[in-house]
Amino acid sequence: MPFVRHRGTGKISTAATFDSMAERWDSTWIEKKSSVEKDFSATEHWKWLKMYLPSSGRVLEAGCGPGHWVYSLNKLGYSAYGVDFARETIERARKRWPHLHLVAGDMRATIFESGDFDGIVSLGAVEHDEKGPEAALREMHRILKPGGFLYCTVPCMNHINAMGLAALQEWVVCNRFIRRITGRNPETQFFEYAYYPEEYENILKAVGFEVIEIAPLRPHDAWRSFTLSRRIIDFLHSRNPFITCHMIAGVCRKPPARSSL
Repeated sequence: MPFVRHRGTGKISTAATFDSMAERWDSTWIEKKSSVEKDFSATEHWKWLKMYLPSSGRVLEAGCGPGHWVYSLNKLGYSAYGVDFARETIERARKRWPHLHLVAGDMRATIFESGDFDGIVSLGAVEHDEKGPEAALREMHRILKPGGFLYCTVPCMNHINAMGLAALQEWVVCNRFIRRITGRNPETQFFEYAYYPEEYENILKAVGFEVIEIAPLRPHDAWRSFTLSRRIIDFLHSRNPFITCHMIAGVCRKPPARSSL
C-alpha cells in the first residue's frame, strides 16, 4: 500500500524533500489539463472567502501552481499575487497573464514584507512539506496584516480514511501520478500529510492564528464514483461531514494589533 497514515500526524509514506520535487511539479503542471480560467465564486471555498476577505485589497495565493486562482482573484477585484516554487510553471503563467503578480519562490521564506497582505489563500499546498506545514504557516502569519484572513486547506484524516479504504482507492487513482511527481516508487516516498481536524486546529493556533473554524469540504471523488457508495457517502456527509470529507479548510485570522493605550 502506498499510503501509510498514522494516527496523529496522518503521514503518508515517502522520502523526497519538498525542494527536490520542484522540477517534477513543473512537468506535472505541463501535463495536467485544466481550464485556463477558474472562478472562485463557483466553488465551495467562496462561502468563506466572501464572508471574511475584505471586498478589495492585496491577496496572496501560496502554492499557486499555474496561477488559475490568482487569475480568478484578480477578476474578483483583488490585487492578487501568487507564489510557487515551480519556476517554469510560474514563467508560463507570467507569459499568459503578464498583468498578474506571480513570484517563483519558496512559500516558507517569501520576498514579501511583514504585513503585506490583507488575505492569503492556500489550497492543498502546505501538506507536501515533509518537515510539516509549520514553516509555511509561520511565513503566512508574518506577511499577513494584523487582522488579516487566512484560508488554508489540507487533506483530512477521518475514520473512513483511517481504516485504509480511501487509501486503497487513492492507490488506484494516484499511483502513476505520485511516481511522475517524485520519480520514485510511491511505496517508499513521502507525498503529503493528512490531518485530523483537531490536530490541524492545534497547528494553526501554535503558529499564532486565531481559528474561526475548521471547515469540512467535499467527500473524496473516488467514493462518489459508484451509485451505491455515492448514496452512502452523501447520507453520511449530511449527518457529519467530517466523517467523509476529503479536505478540511482552516478558516483563520491573524490577531489584530494590540492597542498601545
